[in-house]
Amino acid sequence: MPLEISGGLVNGNLEVHGDITDMNGGGEISVTDLMVGERNIELISVPMEIRSNILDIPNLVVSSLGEQITASGSFTPAGDYRLKMDSSLIDLSGLSPDTLAVSGTVQISLSGSGNIDSPSLEGGVDLKDLEYEGQGFGAGVLDFTLKDERLHVNVALSDQFLIATLDSSIQHPFPFSAIIQLGNMSLEPALNLAGLGEKIDLNVAGSIDVYGEAADPINSTVEAVFQTVILDIQGHRWRNDGTIECGYN
Repeated sequence: MPLEISGGLVNGNLEVHGDITDMNGGGEISVTDLMVGERNIELISVPMEIRSNILDIPNLVVSSLGEQITASGSFTPAGDYRLKMDSSLIDLSGLSPDTLAVSGTVQISLSGSGNIDSPSLEGGVDLKDLEYEGQGFGAGVLDFTLKDERLHVNVALSDQFLIATLDSSIQHPFPFSAIIQLGNMSLEPALNLAGLGEKIDLNVAGSIDVYGEAADPINSTVEAVFQTVILDIQGHRWRNDGTIECGYN
């Protein structure tokens, strides 16, 4: 369910002078008391400086309940950019407690520079005490690198022993490969979302390989090997005796 955005008071001033090929100036735009879901964004402050058509944002700040996201960057008409963003610890339970059953904290960082035609960016997301739909996932980390027109992503969750990697081109048709390793992972959160959590419990351990083209996902190849599958349907329990191999092409 999308987060509802409401309220907010916008103030600002911006002065620009010069000709179209050599603009200069500066100013600041601010937004106060913006509601995003159940969270009050107390302040969004965006100072700006323009020098010879180069837009510089020295210190963008988003503040809410003592938590902050800060960012800085510069952008040119030719598409060159420099970007850096960091956050304090953010309480996930404050995002939308009535519609999103998630808790824990998240901290975000990213930085990069280059040109939008061949972007370069790297960053990470650190999660602690993550819980979703009553299922604990513990600590987790996501890091990514975008360079030379390729995106590489690593994801790990400690309590559920999930490790996933993705390598993909950012050029059409977006060829990719992904590997997911599961260690006795409960699929209860996914089953709860499907309305089956009270009837079915499923735990799996194994690995899943997926590769293909994101522009044509139906023709992707999936290869899976499961060492352990434990299925419980309303008290009737089934467990595999040996390795299960399956695939889709």
